Amino acid sequence: MVAVLGILAAAPLPGVAAQQGTLVRERLTPLGSQVGTVPFHPGEELKYSLRARGFGGGEAVMRVGQFDTVNGSRTLPLEFLIEARAWGGVFKLNDKIYSWMDPARGISLRFVKDQKHGERYREYEFFPEDLRAHRLDHDTTWTLPSALPLDDLSFVYFARTLPLEVGDSHTFHRYFKESGNPITITVLRKDTIETPAGAFNTIVVQPVLPESSLFPRSAKAEIHFSDDDRRLVVYMRVTRYLVPLTMELTEFTPGVSTARGEEEAVQPSREAEPPTGPVTGRGTPPVHRR
Repeated sequence: MVAVLGILAAAPLPGVAAQQGTLVRERLTPLGSQVGTVPFHPGEELKYSLRARGFGGGEAVMRVGQFDTVNGSRTLPLEFLIEARAWGGVFKLNDKIYSWMDPARGISLRFVKDQKHGERYREYEFFPEDLRAHRLDHDTTWTLPSALPLDDLSFVYFARTLPLEVGDSHTFHRYFKESGNPITITVLRKDTIETPAGAFNTIVVQPVLPESSLFPRSAKAEIHFSDDDRRLVVYMRVTRYLVPLTMELTEFTPGVSTARGEEEAVQPSREAEPPTGPVTGRGTPPVHRR
């Protein structure tokens, strides 16, 4: 059961031309006219209910923190917290995932996974200019497969920036471990879904992230993004070990867009640390709530 709950726990913007319906973004490409506005901003908070049929459930939250600095680059701290229970609370899960994403370049510069109350703690820093990855808790290094590295969490936010058209398949060689490539996003269909946070028109995608416990090819995962400029993660469904797992939006607090000059005024921190506590107040439902 712990394994079943564990998969609940488990991001960017360079563009190139479409090739036979498949968009490939693998090289460091300057931002161009094809790039849209980043749809997430500091203070955004998304709350979810989790359900694993026949086993239990819990809650999750995805947050975007205030601008921070990692190795001289301005980043947005991303946070994914999961609390789940099973069999009347006999089994508990408290996983924390953090990513520091440079929104200007669409890359991850730091990644932290703290699973099972610290029993499986992993901390990474990425140096794209040197094509170098460093795992701090084990003090090991290796060569990045790409100068545009992504991790498990930044991958989800990265997907929110893509031009998602039904029938498209986006392929990338950007996961920070070579064994986790390629990663793909296939746009399946458009749909309408009703959640506790409201009713949404959605774009449904199938992500495949081979190194992720949430998005391996066998999971048949689906993510419903809101079909608007916000590209909110409204609903997620993953099937593992024949057990359907769902994550459904319950509350939403929008982030606040920050002018370039205000971003530059942010003081670099001495050392980036995982965000702690809520970055906003209670969520505000979408205006189209039924």
